[in-house]
Amino acid sequence: MSKKYNITHVEITTDYKEGDIDVGWIGEGIGFGHLSFERKDNRIICHNETMSKNFIKAVLLKLVDVSILDS
Repeated sequence: MSKKYNITHVEITTDYKEGDIDVGWIGEGIGFGHLSFERKDNRIICHNETMSKNFIKAVLLKLVDVSILDS
């Protein structure tokens, strides 16, 4: 079973730009950090600050949850 993460805040960051998509996060009991994604050599690279794929998925799910859909 995968670990559950309580991501309390996410935002698209503009002040710290490392990739094409930059996401700041805050997690209960974890702290805060930054994920960035960039396209390099025809691949998508995630600068993940040593966080796991399950954690990255939790951050991205929270980002979708707080997003307002324009359609």
